[in-house]
Amino acid sequence: MKTSTFEKEHGIQKTGLMQLDDSNFTGDLILLFFTHQRVQVMKNSVAEAFAAVGLNTYRRKSKFLKQNTV
Repeated sequence: MKTSTFEKEHGIQKTGLMQLDDSNFTGDLILLFFTHQRVQVMKNSVAEAFAAVGLNTYRRKSKFLKQNTV
């Protein structure tokens, strides 16, 4: 099992196929990808979809986590 964040700080552990289902994350969007290219494509898609309904993404608040696949 891999830990995405420090367990003591956030207590979130996940396996490769596990989904995060917790009401604490309803205001957050979590996307996991294994390649930088796929992240860029999805970021653009999400930004376009947000703009279409009047939402903005804030770069200061956005964080990207890298999953070590080795």
